[in-house]
Amino acid sequence: MEFKDETSLRPRRSRISVHSWLVFVTACLSMMIDVGFIFSSGALFVDIMNTFSTSRSGAALVQSVLMAVRFGIGMVSGAVVQRFGALKAGFFGSCLASAGLILSYFATSVIFLVFTMGVLLAMGSSCLFIASSVAVGQHFKGRTGLVLMSAQSAGGGLGGMLYPFVLEYLGDQFGLKGALLIVSGLYMQLIPASLLWKSREKRVKNAKPDIDKRSRDKTDETLEEKDREYTKFIESVDKYEDISKIDSDDTQDSVLIERQITAIDDLRERKKYQIQRDDDIETKLGKEESVFETLKQLAFNPSFVLFAVGMGVAYPALGILFIFIVDLFLDAGLTEEEASLGLLLVHMFSIFGRLVPGIIMQSGRISTLSVPIFAALVTSGAMVGLAFVQTLEINLFLCCLIGLPYGMFVSVFSVTSLKLVGIKRLSNAIGVLFTLNGLGSGLAGPVSGLLRDSMGSYTIPFLIAAGVVFAGSLLFCASLHVRRQHKHYITETTTLLQAGNQTAISNGATS
Repeated sequence: MEFKDETSLRPRRSRISVHSWLVFVTACLSMMIDVGFIFSSGALFVDIMNTFSTSRSGAALVQSVLMAVRFGIGMVSGAVVQRFGALKAGFFGSCLASAGLILSYFATSVIFLVFTMGVLLAMGSSCLFIASSVAVGQHFKGRTGLVLMSAQSAGGGLGGMLYPFVLEYLGDQFGLKGALLIVSGLYMQLIPASLLWKSREKRVKNAKPDIDKRSRDKTDETLEEKDREYTKFIESVDKYEDISKIDSDDTQDSVLIERQITAIDDLRERKKYQIQRDDDIETKLGKEESVFETLKQLAFNPSFVLFAVGMGVAYPALGILFIFIVDLFLDAGLTEEEASLGLLLVHMFSIFGRLVPGIIMQSGRISTLSVPIFAALVTSGAMVGLAFVQTLEINLFLCCLIGLPYGMFVSVFSVTSLKLVGIKRLSNAIGVLFTLNGLGSGLAGPVSGLLRDSMGSYTIPFLIAAGVVFAGSLLFCASLHVRRQHKHYITETTTLLQAGNQTAISNGATS
């Protein structure tokens, strides 16, 4: 038994407002500038080594800390977005990221760069990603929202296509520090853009601060009616249990139903319906969950927990490709320009991958968790190939192959999370995913760099990464299994309780 959607209590808008489309465009711009640069920072790997005369592990520390902090503070960023809204969080993130890149111009060592890029830029980027995703989710609902959130994430792929060539050109003309200073100017464009990310619900509330009395009375009557239905349903279950205990020997049907009902934990079902009723009433009344309450609800969602752990395992392992892709091509006897071409192909094909989750979810026959499972399996195979291949053609083919699942991984951060937890808990859900990924990203880069320095090749690091990604696919499969079992259990339980209710009524009438 479900409540009708909140929007059914007020007139629906016939079309999407211009402001909503501006939110979508600026959110795409944020993805292109921010995510495109973050995942193209591997193009600066060699420049960092040359500028500061450091080793591979030292240069990898910048990107590793950048990824670790960006993801690691995800729970904090999610809480900030929930508490202050997408507008304020996006404004703060764009200012912080711009400041980090400006200060990078004055870097005198790798440690200085670790602070300005790895901490300040990463903190700003974390807020920008979550705030832009939530802003789009708030302005677009249903299937349209899922498609546009996928399209928004495709902006990062477009930025990833352009940044390697832009950074190479800027590095040749102005050096590493000059390139970072110019990129900070791009980030500053997000400061005014984020001022558009005002919640649609808040705009409606501010436009009509006083709710019409008739609408208020109608809402109260609806809540009272639903409350009575819940209470009547629970009482009917209790009544049926009493009747079935007395008349269990009368007919074979009552014995069969008695055995079915006793197999169900009635107390837990009552509690579940009670909690659901309270949650629905709170939603109708507009009561917002606290950060602690939201995280508690996420922790008791086993499907989301398995999905989050799977992302925390698989995604950091994929991230080492973007840290070492230039050095990987150089080890294979290829040039830096060819490495930039490989990175271009990864981001080019990632655009199509980012669109896949939103398109797939238009169909009710394919589970949302099938996307990360497919992405993890393809990524694992492609990374095994990169560990052994030396020729340019096959390396470029593998870059194309790995780009598609990489785009899927980026998109499922927001799209799959929205499907699993809903818009109210989306910011904290993405924050949890970011934090778990930060823990892995903080280890993946330095460990892979040390293995490369000690063994002289990337074979072992990439094979280990492929195995870790495959382990992530197993966790996604477990999440899918739990989700399907939960749906089956709810459907079966509802059917049995409804059958028991009808039998109890008929038995009571005959008696």
